[in-house]
Amino acid sequence: MKIEKHASLKHYTTFGVDAFADRVLEIEHENELYDFFSSEYARQPYMFIGDGSNLLFVNDYHGTLVKMQTKGIIKKDENKEKVLIAAKAGEEWDEFVRYTLQQGWYGLENMAYIPGKVGSSPVQNIGAYGCEVKDFIYKVHAYEIASRRVCSFANDECEFAYRNSVFKNRLKGQYVILEVEFMLSQCPVVNIQYEDVKKRLENGFDITPEQVYEAVVQIRKEKLPDPQQTGNAGSFFKNPIVPLSQYLQLKQDHDLKMYPVSDEVCKLSAAELITLCGWRGRRIGNAGVHPNQALVLVNYGGATGQEVLNLAKQIQMDVKHQFGIMLDMEVNVIQ
Repeated sequence: MKIEKHASLKHYTTFGVDAFADRVLEIEHENELYDFFSSEYARQPYMFIGDGSNLLFVNDYHGTLVKMQTKGIIKKDENKEKVLIAAKAGEEWDEFVRYTLQQGWYGLENMAYIPGKVGSSPVQNIGAYGCEVKDFIYKVHAYEIASRRVCSFANDECEFAYRNSVFKNRLKGQYVILEVEFMLSQCPVVNIQYEDVKKRLENGFDITPEQVYEAVVQIRKEKLPDPQQTGNAGSFFKNPIVPLSQYLQLKQDHDLKMYPVSDEVCKLSAAELITLCGWRGRRIGNAGVHPNQALVLVNYGGATGQEVLNLAKQIQMDVKHQFGIMLDMEVNVIQ
């Protein structure tokens, strides 16, 4: 168990804001997790984090940040069409996706290059370019803090929704994810329904999952800033889901993109709404909106968490005023 005291959050979050935690504790083996909950640190404020790729700290954190670094990937079962694999919570997501492709296990390639850990993937129900991780998760194994026992959640028990799960809402803070099981395909079927991916590969023949992976990586690199160079947490806002009747009303004055969800509701592009409000590429102090992707708020260097949050709130107010839609933050703001 590694412990760093008075730890700079520039090193533990992708936003790179100038804030500190009393300590950061890294857990490399699951028995260290049990030791943690028997220690004095568990009787003080604490929070589990992955790679800090979805966090914005507005102030210093007076407590312990716990970082799961457990490693391991195993094959549990297979047949001619499917394979069941399990990955420990501390595995890096993109490294895990690349590993599955190397083994001939398919399905996750559209979610290439997403920062973070495997253990965080079910919490947020991560997704990109026409895929969501919920469609591949078979089971989640988690440590129940109150009872100090390991529990298992089948897919339907995770209550997955758009960028949401039971671990983010009803059971938030009650469990620590230890391992995630994925049911993947052993047949190389590709998903190129998403417009950007389709355009990138439309002239190709016999498109492979590996080509989809590379296309997604290139698209993300072109659209999204590298956190190592410009602090950010990826998409700051969720794409809003609104009644179809509201979209039809807005469509009278604005040529908005729409993605059907059901007969009654649809999804709009938050980036498009933000752009139409004039925020794309704007900067206030050390924080701003990325010029290539309006969903991404960035730290141009020296920004505080409060500066970024103030910017986000101004964007929310403008979108609400112009379109009557309140954008929900996808990033977890810690105040």
